[in-house]
Amino acid sequence: MREEKNGTGSSMRSLNRTVLCVASVLLLSSCGTPMEAVVHDTDTEYFRPPLTLGDLAAVEEFLAESGRVVEEDLLVSSDGAVAVLADEVVSVAMDPVEEVWSYPAEDVTDVGVTADGASVVVEYREALGPIESVWTVVLGSKTGNVLDSHRSWGSASEGIGELTEDSTVRVEQDAVVASSSLVGSEALWERDLSRACASGSPREVEVATLEKTVLASYACPDEETVHVEALNTGTGETFWEHSWNGDSVPEVRPWLSKEVPGDGVEPVTPMFADGATGRTSILTLRENGYAPEDFDPWRAVPGLDEFIEKPLMDMDPAPERIIFTDDPNMTEYLLIVRSIHALVEDESVPFSEDDVDESLKIEGELAENPMQWETAMEAHVFPLRDEIEIALF
Repeated sequence: MREEKNGTGSSMRSLNRTVLCVASVLLLSSCGTPMEAVVHDTDTEYFRPPLTLGDLAAVEEFLAESGRVVEEDLLVSSDGAVAVLADEVVSVAMDPVEEVWSYPAEDVTDVGVTADGASVVVEYREALGPIESVWTVVLGSKTGNVLDSHRSWGSASEGIGELTEDSTVRVEQDAVVASSSLVGSEALWERDLSRACASGSPREVEVATLEKTVLASYACPDEETVHVEALNTGTGETFWEHSWNGDSVPEVRPWLSKEVPGDGVEPVTPMFADGATGRTSILTLRENGYAPEDFDPWRAVPGLDEFIEKPLMDMDPAPERIIFTDDPNMTEYLLIVRSIHALVEDESVPFSEDDVDESLKIEGELAENPMQWETAMEAHVFPLRDEIEIALF
């Protein structure tokens, strides 16, 4: 009887463990829905990104009034400013400045905005009892609606990487450029840069993104060469590349129209501030790949080179910086606006704010961003360019 009892008890314990395991699996699989954003009533009818540093300051002041402190630099979407707070991610509209939606997440590990500004990607940790997991969710920038999500088990966070309009890109194993879906659940392609070096492994591998282009820069130390490539976001195929002899990899910066001049991300403003225009190439996308563009105001005012060096048209030797843009018109407008600021701020140049007609200013101040002119942008930008020639020549 004792043996029968022991056998029955053992069988029951085994059955209990099986039931517990099955229940755990069912529990985990049933908890596959991420949190939803909290949508707030607003008076906003026209959504736009922040355009100036003043816009960004207004958002921080708005949040501070309710006792909330921005944990990281504000991000910019096509529909407003995105703030990472202690226990939530918040989207704030600009006209008027007000909270549109908030996403509750207490243990945020990374936040990013897609290159086109249409989506906000949030990565955060969430525990299910003793079991930890990491959620990656894609939110619509205007509404906060969850567009896609993925949950991985464990506490390890890879970060969201560099974002195109519909994918994320990371450098893996120090030499492999890997692209996956925005939530990281589907691998799309890999590009092994070690194949680009005839011998040895690549070093100083960096990636950056435009909406539809992945930019990769790296050095091949054994060959004493440096390289920059442009890859198709859909296939990973290289459609443009340039290499130089040497060991100094150019700083590669993408320019996106949603960026705020002077915010530390947008690359044109610091190019002027650092006096680096003459050490920088600005490349635009053409039929056969990227090439230097002859931009205004230097094209229209050749003598400007005496005061502000013209960006490099010759790619040899390697530029110190390379700015890539897929929107040459808006880039040119920004170059004109920022060149005005550079001339005004340089005390050795006979050009002042008074040389700019009041009709070309924004509420009596120099424009910081050409997008501040909501209509008839060209009707303001090109007369602004002409003010340089009138005053200096």
